[in-house]
Amino acid sequence: MPRTPTTPAQVSGHRFLVRQVQHALVRADARMLHDPLRTRARAQAASAVLLALLAAGSLVLGLFRPAAGAADDAAVLLVRGTGAIHVRLDGRVHPAANLASARLALGRAETPARIPATALGRWPAGPAIGIPGAPDVPAGDPAPTPAAAGVCDHAAAGAGEDAPRLRRTLVRLGPAGRAAPAGSAALAFDGRRHWLLAEGSRARVDPADPVLARALGLGAAEVRPVSPALLRALPERAPVALPEVGRLGAPTGRAAPFDRVGAVVRVEGRNLVAVAAGAAEVDPVPAAALAAVAGVAEADARALARVPVAPRVDRGSLPATIPDWLPAAGWLCAGAAGADGAAVRLRAPAAGRLRADAAVALPGADGPGPAVDGYLGPAATVAAVTGAGIQLISATGIRHRVAGPAAAAALGYPGPGPLPWAMLAGLPEGPELSGAAARATG
Repeated sequence: MPRTPTTPAQVSGHRFLVRQVQHALVRADARMLHDPLRTRARAQAASAVLLALLAAGSLVLGLFRPAAGAADDAAVLLVRGTGAIHVRLDGRVHPAANLASARLALGRAETPARIPATALGRWPAGPAIGIPGAPDVPAGDPAPTPAAAGVCDHAAAGAGEDAPRLRRTLVRLGPAGRAAPAGSAALAFDGRRHWLLAEGSRARVDPADPVLARALGLGAAEVRPVSPALLRALPERAPVALPEVGRLGAPTGRAAPFDRVGAVVRVEGRNLVAVAAGAAEVDPVPAAALAAVAGVAEADARALARVPVAPRVDRGSLPATIPDWLPAAGWLCAGAAGADGAAVRLRAPAAGRLRADAAVALPGADGPGPAVDGYLGPAATVAAVTGAGIQLISATGIRHRVAGPAAAAALGYPGPGPLPWAMLAGLPEGPELSGAAARATG
């Protein structure tokens, strides 16, 4: 059987009953002599419509006159649509080469206020100012100073070549990474001299000296090429030489085998050397070098007991033991943290771990030549305090000297951390960042 359709009278009656129930619940009166609930609902609807109209009007006003009050107070202006930077100085608006120039000219790190191009006509125009080539600086918080810096060389043998050649040099900013195992060293050649790279330093060495060559085990070492940048990153020590123990062969006035200065005496597995003051402990490599010149002998503990104890022999640039020689091919890095570059560490990372393919090519890159070829670092400009003052390093690896702490704060870097200057010196240098240079007219 088909359903009987609902009539309009039934719908109206249902609505009346619902309103009557609402009155009974809200007003405790079901007589419906008056209907204030409907009046209240109409007022609420009218208020919502009015609020929507006010919001739409504010939005339209903001589109046509954006941040007018903010622009009146702002000193650095960013033109919407073009991205051009302007700075207000002495009552005039000057086009600035970049945000870094605007902040330096102003003397403080102000966030740019966005304005339409038509708003520039509210102030008198001034000449263009700024430092062309200044690095990008963030409008907000700056990137932190990296934990460490390093220089890396890559050497490889080409087709038909027996010895590896220098192929690429990078400067890297980032985590310190894992150091080469203790006791590792490299024998390097810079085109003129040979260098012993060990214990975080470099020292000239003569592989043609048979005494030193045998003591160091140079017969097992592969000579690798090295760049000036990597050598500069390692502090230089005195050339590798025999330890200073006095005049070799001079009599000591004691019984043999401690009767001659420089004589090496082995006592129950210990290496000692006879000196004028008595018998001094000496490490294995210096002992082998002295033994080749002054001889070696054996003695027992009773003979040693009759000889005074002398201070341990300073081995100078000689390692204590024969090094584990790093290969001539592949990557070799020297890295350190802190402004003074103390505790430089050698690394021999794999190419994948170094991410060398992500390096930014630098101007003047010359492959096997003396220049630094690439930069591995943060994708933002960073600041660092170095032994040569405050430096800004852009995301493209260009280094800029900052005039001082006040200029660094004006650029948005109020407290940069330290990095070793020796690691950064090889980067291409850009224009100096100072307030005077930023206010210069173009």
